Amino acid sequence: ESGGFLMENYNDSKKKVSRSDYMKEIQVLLAGFVAEKFVFGLNEYTSGASSDLRRASILASKMIRHLGMSNAHNSNPCVTTKAIGQTNLDGEALIPRDDSDRVNNEIKNVIYEAQQKVYQILQSKDWYPMFKESVKYLNENQSMPNRVMKELYDKVSEDAKKSPRSSTYYQDCINKL
Repeated sequence: ESGGFLMENYNDSKKKVSRSDYMKEIQVLLAGFVAEKFVFGLNEYTSGASSDLRRASILASKMIRHLGMSNAHNSNPCVTTKAIGQTNLDGEALIPRDDSDRVNNEIKNVIYEAQQKVYQILQSKDWYPMFKESVKYLNENQSMPNRVMKELYDKVSEDAKKSPRSSTYYQDCINKL
């Protein structure tokens, strides 16, 4: 049985989901994994966040393989489709062998980029107190329900919670054309 903060499944029902939205979701999924490495060190973190790590990897793969959301400046987008009999164990479409290393590296880069952002957030003056209280709670309890996470989140300043993008971001971009 897994522990930590229990998050609801990601809802992919938005009409348009940006690369930034996917990256934020990957960051949330990686938070427990990164927090364990941060608290316990590179040799003592546990398998507790393995399902979140797997979900983050699948989402990163989807971004690169199916949505063309590569961040590589010198790369052509690689969007693959599923073909009967040509999928790996996760149902991911296979890509030509000459592109597989490039695509896999891009997926790794998405995970690395998200991990670095989570490290930065966990160490920031705005979010570190919430992180510290979360660690204390999880040290005494196997999991953290949404209610407790919300209580801790509510203590974070409103300025720290603000997204750099307004809710009218896409409309604002269109209006600038």
